[in-house]
Amino acid sequence: MHRARCYRKFVICIVLFATVWIVMLVVGPKLTKPPRVLPFLDVSYWSKSSDGDHSSSLNADARDVRNQSKPVLPGRFPEATRHLPTPVLLFASMRTGSSFVGEALGNSKDVFYLFEPGHALQTTQLAKLESMRSLGLTYNVASLCINMLAKLYRCDFRDLDFYLKYLSDQKLDVLKHRTPRLYEACRYRQPHDATQCKVTLRMATKSCKQSKYVIVKEIRIPQIEMLTPLIEAHGLDLKVINLIRDPRPMTASVLRAMRGRNLFSSNKTLPKYCRGVLSKYCRYGKANLELGKGPSWQRRYMFLRYEDMASDPTSTTNNIFKFLGRRKVPKTVQRWIEKNTKSGTPGPYSTSGNSSQVYQAWRGAMPFEVAKAIEEVGQCREMMDMMGYRLLEDERHQRNLSRSLYGHLNV
Repeated sequence: MHRARCYRKFVICIVLFATVWIVMLVVGPKLTKPPRVLPFLDVSYWSKSSDGDHSSSLNADARDVRNQSKPVLPGRFPEATRHLPTPVLLFASMRTGSSFVGEALGNSKDVFYLFEPGHALQTTQLAKLESMRSLGLTYNVASLCINMLAKLYRCDFRDLDFYLKYLSDQKLDVLKHRTPRLYEACRYRQPHDATQCKVTLRMATKSCKQSKYVIVKEIRIPQIEMLTPLIEAHGLDLKVINLIRDPRPMTASVLRAMRGRNLFSSNKTLPKYCRGVLSKYCRYGKANLELGKGPSWQRRYMFLRYEDMASDPTSTTNNIFKFLGRRKVPKTVQRWIEKNTKSGTPGPYSTSGNSSQVYQAWRGAMPFEVAKAIEEVGQCREMMDMMGYRLLEDERHQRNLSRSLYGHLNV
């Protein structure tokens, strides 16, 4: 009896040991590899951090950008690119008027417009990768965005289930502004009183392929140089609209939107946080313009100042569509501009307002000392000179709206 009991215990121990061993064989390797959150990413993209910095790198140096972006991109696609919509990137930074410009272009019926797909990537996928930081693994948000663009520009939504779900979770009123073609497809299929819509793979693919242009607005890619693999490795005839805004009002807008603080108060100092943002903005802005005006990008590159769009939206929009190969601005875009540039006071994330007044509002509200401090940060003075932004002589110069602060490009 005692021998039988011991035998049963022995068998149970053997079974438990075998079970634990099998579990470790199956689960163990997954604990040392990054999760397959994004199926279209190759595991070789991941790398160990040598300096303990496990945060995403949005502002890598050009040398690091070249090293990081190449392994991220998948191999050449077999299908031809000539039957695909023309890929266009509205290349911008935060608080530069990109939502206004993007929505205006998105109102053309032959444009499949997408508002910041990188936001979906960051909010729904990268949050799942936080557990990888303890292993010293790093990832580059900008490179992930470019990898996603490689699929979107081919109307390939396979392996982008997270993005389709992200779009499906948006209210229809939001979808109307952020991707008008999908909004129209939803309205065609949904009841009149529906507030949301399930965006399917078939719906997104069909809407995209029926369009003449795929225009993506993105603010998470700091350098134009990072886009080179999209052209060289994928054969995409990419066009880039590089949107820039005067760093003085841009800084005030960033502080208001991100920190809820008003740079137009009686405090006449520039916060330290703003100096860091400004330094990167001006350094990359200067480098991007120099590269864009070079021979390798000249045919694909358009430099656009927000101030030109705000002060003369009709002529500026006409120039944009000429760059895209269109002779005229579509009537739907003309109507949208007329409606959204003559209305009241915009909020921090609004795309409507009296644009001819809004773009110069900072001149009457910002302390002169702050405006001059912005001009002196990093390479901002050099960038402003290149882009035709005039430096302030004194406070009277700043307040006198009859004296324009926007001249011609010096490139």
